[in-house]
This record gives sequence, C-alpha cells and structure tokens, in this order.
Amino acid sequence: RFRTPPYIDLSTPVSSDMSLSLSCGRGRVCCICAGIAFFALFSVMREIVMSTGFSPGFTSTFISNRTASTGEITSVAGADVNSKATTTSVAAVPAPSATAPAAAVEPGFWALPDLGGGSFMEKSLEELRRTRRDLCVEPGVVQDYFLPINVGCLAASASIHFSTMRDARLSYDVSVKQMALAVDCKPSTTDRSRVQKYFAKPKTGFLSENIAGYETGNCAVKQEGGAKTKACSVLVDEPTILHINPRGEVWASIWHTFEEVFGVLETVAVLGGNLEDFRLLEIWVAAPTDGPLMSTPYKTADVVSDTGSMRLLQFEGQLEASIGGSSGPADESAPKPKKVIAQLVDLWSSLFAGGKRFARLPETLPRTSSLCFRQVVLPMRACSGSFLTRTWDGRDAVGKTYQPVVVHYAQRILGKLGFAEFRQSLESSKASRRVLIQIRNASSAGNGRLTNPADVMKLRSLLGGKLSADVDAKDFGFLTMREQLAQVISCDILIGVHGSAMTHVIFMRKGRGVIEVSTEPAPLRSVQTGNTFYGLAGWVGVQYRSLRGRMSGGFMSFDIERVVAFAEELFKLQDKR
Repeated sequence: RFRTPPYIDLSTPVSSDMSLSLSCGRGRVCCICAGIAFFALFSVMREIVMSTGFSPGFTSTFISNRTASTGEITSVAGADVNSKATTTSVAAVPAPSATAPAAAVEPGFWALPDLGGGSFMEKSLEELRRTRRDLCVEPGVVQDYFLPINVGCLAASASIHFSTMRDARLSYDVSVKQMALAVDCKPSTTDRSRVQKYFAKPKTGFLSENIAGYETGNCAVKQEGGAKTKACSVLVDEPTILHINPRGEVWASIWHTFEEVFGVLETVAVLGGNLEDFRLLEIWVAAPTDGPLMSTPYKTADVVSDTGSMRLLQFEGQLEASIGGSSGPADESAPKPKKVIAQLVDLWSSLFAGGKRFARLPETLPRTSSLCFRQVVLPMRACSGSFLTRTWDGRDAVGKTYQPVVVHYAQRILGKLGFAEFRQSLESSKASRRVLIQIRNASSAGNGRLTNPADVMKLRSLLGGKLSADVDAKDFGFLTMREQLAQVISCDILIGVHGSAMTHVIFMRKGRGVIEVSTEPAPLRSVQTGNTFYGLAGWVGVQYRSLRGRMSGGFMSFDIERVVAFAEELFKLQDKR
C-alpha cells in the first residue's frame, strides 16, 4: 500500500544541521559598535514585548505496510525495510523484540512525577499550566497557554505556548483565499492582556493574532465558520494532536523529530492524561520546503490554491484494521515531504500505540472539503516550546544543568519501546567496557561530514588495545530504531561527528561519556546550534568532551590520539563512581 514510493528514501541519513553566523572581517570595530547599538534597541523592545505580551510568532498508508497487530513497518514498496540493517549484538542482555505488540499503558504513565520542583523545566511547565485562558466567551472553545521564556532557540523573543480548540474545521476558505482553521468563537473581552501576540497573516480578527502561525502551519485562523455552523466532510470524534504542515526536515532527521516529540510530551503533561488518549495526525495542505526552521516552510502556491488535495499521515499503531476501498483512491498529487525516514514513523507509531484503536481516515481529501475535529490540540513545536531547543543556550545555568524532566521522558520513551528491563539489566551486569563509534558514509550522511574508514579502523585499534575495551563501529542510517537504541543504551562511551544521530545521547546511562567531533566544538557562547549535544549531555548526566574536526578530502579529519586520551579520561571518571 505504499502508493507513492519515490519520495521515501531510507538511505537518507538521520542528520541535519542549521547554523547562523556573522562575519565582520575588517569592519570588526564598526560591526561591534553596530552590534552594541542593536542590542540596546533590542533590549528596550524586549521590555516592551514582555510587558505587553506582544511577540512575533502553535494512515496514511503512504508510509506503511505494517503488521496489523504491532504497527511495525514490514515493507516499503514491496522491499524489506530492514534489508540494509546489520544484525547487532550489544551485550549479554538481549534487546527487546522489534515485533513485540504494544502493551496497554496504565493511567498516568506519561505524567510528570514530583521531581523536586526545582529544575528550570519543571518550573516552566508549572507556570505554563497556570497561564491558561479562554479566548472565547464560551469556555473551552479556544484555550491558550503562553509563557515568555528568554532561553534557548530564538532567545529573548522566545516563548512556550500551545492552543486547544473545540469543534474546529479545516478547509479552503474563499473569503481569505487560502486554507483556514475555523471555530465558532465570540471573542472574550475579559482578558485582553496579550492581544496581538503574533503577526497574523492574514488578519481575520482577535483569534488570528492570538494563535501562532507556526502551530497552524501558516493556515489562516478564523473565528466563524467552525464545525458547529458549517457542514463537515469528515468528522474526527476523538481528541487529536494535530501537526499542520510539518517542516520537511522533521521527517528526515531524528533531532528535529525529537524536537516535536518533546513538544507533544510537554503539551500532554500540561493538559494531563496520556499520549494514547489522543489521535496523532499529520496534515500537509502544502508541500514542505527543504529549508530550516526560519525559512519559508511551505510552498505558498499550495496554501492559496483551491484545487488539489491535502494529505493525511496516520499511524498504524493507533488504527483499526483496514477496510478495503472505503475511502476511495488517494490523490497522488497531494502535498508530501520529499523524504520520510521509516524508522521515525515507527517511533511515533510506537509511542502512541497501546490505547484505543481509531477509525481510519482518508489518505487525501480535497482542499474544498471540510475536515472537522471535536477537540484538537495544536501542540508546542520546536522553538515554540520544545525544551530540546534550549540546549542551544551556552550558559551553564540552563544549557547543561541536569534536568530530571528530560531524564524522565527519556526513560518513558525507552519503556514504551520495551527497553526498561533491558536498561535495568545493564546497570546490574558486569559486562566489559564498551565504546561505540558512529560512522558515516556517503549513503547515510546528508550533511557531507563523512568518517574516513581508515581513521575509524585506527581508532578502533587504539581504543581496544590501550583501554582494553570492546569497540563497535555502527552506521545508524542502516539500523532500525530499536537497534539504534540498543547500541546506545549498552555503550559506556559514544563517539561521533556532529549531526542529528548524536541525539541518542539522551538515552545513555548517567555517568557515561560522549565525545563529539565538530568544526565548531562546544561549548560556544550565547545561543548556537553547536551547543546542542553539549547541552543534552549535561541534561541527562553524561560526561561530555569535544574536539575540532576539519574537512579534508571529503572526510571529517580529527586528532585520533586526542580522542583516545578523552576516552581514557572518561573511563577513569566512570571507575570512580
């Protein structure tokens, strides 16, 4: 049922980067002066922002041939997804089966326990919970959560926020000549303290200026024409977490996927309940572009067109058995990302599996039809709330301080994927010390930072000989998600080149170590993406070391002896625990 296989590319690397830089050259003095003046102006504007609340901008079977009972991907366009994956043996303790059915989740599984209440993230979520306000006269029609937070991604202008809607309707709107999300709302006049929080395009009233364009996928927001007063082509009865127009890089990079995973987990923590209480739905009303977060995330012509279709991505772990032909053939011209890494779809499906099975929705719907929701959540997204983007901040007080919330979520994710007992067994075992090297070749590294096989061979030899460690070198681009996790959980030191596959440091055991090779070694000043894995390691209690690498002959070259010295130092620290 893989109806559009050409845009699925499993050889695409699990990697992505974004960096911003400013070079002053000979005009350094002028640049510094201009920077000081800009900073002064920005500081004044920030005070205005914070005081007024004004801030610039909340199955498809095309991804699946899966076993009906487990939600596991079994084939892509008739080919075995795991045909490129290597069989791995990581420890005396066996990893969980990739075909184990999803277990039912007890109430409160995803709820945050009392973690002491002192961490930055705990305080932020608790404060965010208290900011809830009704934007409409009728309670519960549209509720908004908004908290300014000058940390991490977007720095001083950043906030964490999300919205919920009741009886919402997504369709093409002729009055604004573009796709729109509408509810029937008489705006509330009791709390206008945060009016014009976002730059709305187009401006259609109070709601459009209080619901972030990023949350709505840059669809218009309207306060009339919702599901209560307009006809619906398809009605979704269950509470739905909705991602509209996800960026293309989300489905081609595990880092950007986990930005969204954490955004959803944080949203559910504030609302209460479990992930499994919600249907997860991705909708493309426009084809995503390849650019990073700050670029135009969609093709404008798609959003403003009243022809064609919108595409729905559903997850087999949540769906009832297929009813052949019930929704008719899919529109193959509907918007879609160029690449979707199947392991990432499997991750989402596994996280949301274990609850009630939902009816299948059509794969595609005409833009002029109406897709309606009884209850919909537009969750925190990336810089709009996901805590993972706060790792960009180089300040020790936030950027690398141990964060129990992140550890808790990492453990819950592992538990949902069947790794809880596996990890506990590793803690009590006396297995030999193990080093894992992430290797990258031309077919699995999209950012061009390849590892030289000769360097990897030399590094393996030195580590094994000098430190008496078991050393494995694995290309994560060819491993299933569970195989990747099994490798990382069981290692004592992880060595890799800067790239999104290093996101797995979040699942390492406390006290272990990571060595990152980067053209700009962390820690870096202020807010920069180069701090990402430095911060993430600090959050979960993993020792971090970095060294500079340089591109040479198409490969990332680095000081091998220094890596060995770092590994020896990290093992000594582990021996003291």
